[in-house]
Amino acid sequence: MINSNKPLSLSKIQICAYSPDDKIANGYPLYEIFDDRHDFPLELTQSGIAVMLTFFNNRSAATRGPRGIRRAVSVSIIDDTESSVVASTTLRVNIPGNTDVKLYRADLPLAYANIDARHTYRVIVKDENSGAMLGATIFRMFDLCSLGKDPDKWYIPTAGGIVPEWSCDMYRAINVHGIESMKVKFELQPAFKSCPVIFPELEIRLYTPDGKTKINFISPDCVDFDMDEYSVEMPVLVGPDNSGIYYAELLCMEYPIAGMVFCTDCQTEEGYYFGDSLACMEEYSPASALDRFRSMMKTEETEGDKKDVDETEEDDDKDPFERALEEFISNELKDVSNELKALGLDEPQDDSTEETLTEENTDETNDNETSDESAPAEPEDIIRSSPRLCLDRLVGLKAVKEKLDVYEKIVLFNKLREENGLGTSPLPLHAMFLGSPGTGKTTVAKMMGFMLRKAGVLSKGHVVVKERSSLIGRYYGDEETNTRKALEEAQGGILLIDEAYQLYQPDDPRDPGKLVIESLMTALADESNRDWMLILAGYPEEMKLMFGMNPGLRSRIPDSNIYMFDDFSESELMEIAERYLQGKQYTLSCEAREALSRRLGDDYSRRDKSFGNARHVVNMIQTEILPAMAVRVISGNINDPQALSEIQACDIPKPTIIAGQPRRRIGYCA
Repeated sequence: MINSNKPLSLSKIQICAYSPDDKIANGYPLYEIFDDRHDFPLELTQSGIAVMLTFFNNRSAATRGPRGIRRAVSVSIIDDTESSVVASTTLRVNIPGNTDVKLYRADLPLAYANIDARHTYRVIVKDENSGAMLGATIFRMFDLCSLGKDPDKWYIPTAGGIVPEWSCDMYRAINVHGIESMKVKFELQPAFKSCPVIFPELEIRLYTPDGKTKINFISPDCVDFDMDEYSVEMPVLVGPDNSGIYYAELLCMEYPIAGMVFCTDCQTEEGYYFGDSLACMEEYSPASALDRFRSMMKTEETEGDKKDVDETEEDDDKDPFERALEEFISNELKDVSNELKALGLDEPQDDSTEETLTEENTDETNDNETSDESAPAEPEDIIRSSPRLCLDRLVGLKAVKEKLDVYEKIVLFNKLREENGLGTSPLPLHAMFLGSPGTGKTTVAKMMGFMLRKAGVLSKGHVVVKERSSLIGRYYGDEETNTRKALEEAQGGILLIDEAYQLYQPDDPRDPGKLVIESLMTALADESNRDWMLILAGYPEEMKLMFGMNPGLRSRIPDSNIYMFDDFSESELMEIAERYLQGKQYTLSCEAREALSRRLGDDYSRRDKSFGNARHVVNMIQTEILPAMAVRVISGNINDPQALSEIQACDIPKPTIIAGQPRRRIGYCA
């Protein structure tokens, strides 16, 4: 049944930035130029934004006969960072009763002088008759002057391959018989002239054996602890009817970065492409792709024969960098942490962590003994990503960011004085992180470790996470041994003790946690060893009680090193959800966005001190929203890209209301 209150809906928004001399600025409507990209290069001649809107007439299928639509629709560009309107225009949408879909193009002025490349912008489309928002999408502008004039130099490709549905490893060729999907994967390192706050999206263009071209725009995911290795993946449906030779090309701002040829109807071959085998083809054609694949296979067969004759000689002649890269990919990549994948930075796993979050913002992990003892010092020409800018990408954490900004400046100030032969005062190193679960304490600790390592304060900068259960032994007296081992693991980096207040039990004088605290105090008193940092983390009130009752800790951790991780606000929780979904290539319908906002607002109002914050958001998406969407789509036998990516309001779980549960708002005092 048609909803008479919403006769018009918006199914797609596409954006294109242009200069006065561009083809799109001098032609209309040029539907074929628009695609699904959200990131654009910012040039000095930038003058406008063209928006292509695909409207749907909800009255065209009315039971009493089709009806037409005439609506006034506003199209606005909003600066999300400053919450201000940058430009706006109005369209007259007129769709006849016998027409379902109609495209309209809107052009809005947006000149170089009015754009801040550090900001995120949003296109919002509203029905002026009803005031309802029909749709919205974000876009970003990247300044070529600051990042480097050639976008094809912004990323360095290091590996490429295909990942079948039954594996997490990369392959150069597979036999798709019996499988339904695979992923095309590229790994790369950032190489910007100046690291942006948000990394620009990448495009994977896939040329299939049946003559089709598939395009996906993907934000790079961080896949390693030091935030200098990223990857992009494109899911692909496969079958016997489209098996054969594929060519996958990786692009940034339409500049080719890498390309690889692979086969899906031959013998499965584990491995990945790197070096010259990732070079872009000058011009794609099925014949040239086949020739390149045969050439690579012939080269590998020749090298294989040579290896059988003299394997030792081949190992000696092989490029040391390629050998090291191969060893790293095959051995280490299987075990890298996924914490930095949700907000583009980290991602919580199961019921205990996200990165994003998630590009971005989650915290504690189930593996409380995670460490990186062997974190080597990367060359400066490889390390391009600034931990401070990565921190700026995280949602919220305003108070933490401000304190760390001051702390970073003090560290750099002392470093400059030391380089100029001037004396420096010892920097208070140890800290306390106060906050609820999922507010980013572990994530910030990792960024702080990397920052201190680059500044020369710490030799490694890795983070070792421990808690009471991993420091208290089976027998009385094991605490000193376990604490000493933890300190040895953290040497050169950071020892983060999560829920540290559990070590302090004032009502039990024989509690073994007392021995852990005493061992830590002994290590803190050793002024000759300053190549490690202690961070005590936990709930604010409990930590403050422990801190107040222990003069030794108070003398080692000044107030300037106490960081307050506030709960995320309702709008910040919504931003975390949207960033996470965008990173996983999901979209929210207008109704779903409103339903999710209501649900998060209700959860926020009912939260207690154990509220999971970013972790709560990601767990809801992973365990409730996406399963509900999957059941709806599969039960309806729907198989089109929009249905597989757009979340509907019915997929959003309703609030869980417990009888007699009070609605309350709580907070924490600093």
